[in-house]
Amino acid sequence: MNILEVDDSFGKFDYIICHGAYSWVPVAMKFVEERSGGVLTLQNPLSKAAMFLIARARPEYVSYDRLFADARKLAGISGVISRSQFDLESTEFGRGILGLFVNRAIELHSYQPPIVVVPGDRPRASSLARIQSQSGQRVTSLMHESVLLTQFESRLLPFLDGSKTLDEIVSESAKLLENEFVGDNVVGNQLEQSIRDSIARFGQLGLLVRT
Repeated sequence: MNILEVDDSFGKFDYIICHGAYSWVPVAMKFVEERSGGVLTLQNPLSKAAMFLIARARPEYVSYDRLFADARKLAGISGVISRSQFDLESTEFGRGILGLFVNRAIELHSYQPPIVVVPGDRPRASSLARIQSQSGQRVTSLMHESVLLTQFESRLLPFLDGSKTLDEIVSESAKLLENEFVGDNVVGNQLEQSIRDSIARFGQLGLLVRT
């Protein structure tokens, strides 16, 4: 059976063996705890699936229609259904999403926030984060959350202004940062890879904006 169908009626378990589920449950729960300050119990399979999909996509935002379609697939709901049944499922799903919003588990927007998770050819960090990084290691993400960078990352972030390609950023920043961070495990052949890894992390932190 689908693990998303398990509810309180199954009682308590001493052990759970389920391949492919353990890896994402902590992510979803951590997401809920960060957003609401507590753990939210979900009974509806579609709501459970939606929470997993939102947590997996974070910090990227997901459109409502895409979330509904993907949640149905993840919850194992398939096949041809009547229009009235589809409307019923859509209404119930909408109520579930609204409930998550009311409980501060998710955010709802009427527009597509300009967040980019995967750095493009010319990565650009938000203007605010670039300015903040020049005076400290704590910056504000595009999700309006405070993010603590390493000293190396705070020195690197200003290079991401959208005017340079990824290779140009790596080359130029490496020349300037090499002497500053000698002895910090980011020297020699490791430096360029450390720069690329840090830029990728900026995307996961919600610091990169769509160009």
